[in-house]
Amino acid sequence: MRKLIFVFLSLFIFSTITLPEPSLAATHHKQKKVYVKSSKKKAGKQKRKAKVRYSHHINKPQEGDLLKLEGMVKDLNEQ
Repeated sequence: MRKLIFVFLSLFIFSTITLPEPSLAATHHKQKKVYVKSSKKKAGKQKRKAKVRYSHHINKPQEGDLLKLEGMVKDLNEQ
């Protein structure tokens, strides 16, 4: 019984004693760098095609031009 108590006490005391941790500077040079590859494939720069822009109203006059045209037509009719 005494041996059993002695074993439990020794395990308890041993588990409570904290071991001295090595300093950060001492362990820093031992650390390994981990390189993580991205799971996504890195795409290079792609040339974009020029977007075709359709000229829907290329011959449609603007508001000011329309008024000028109406004035010119009136002048021609008067002559």
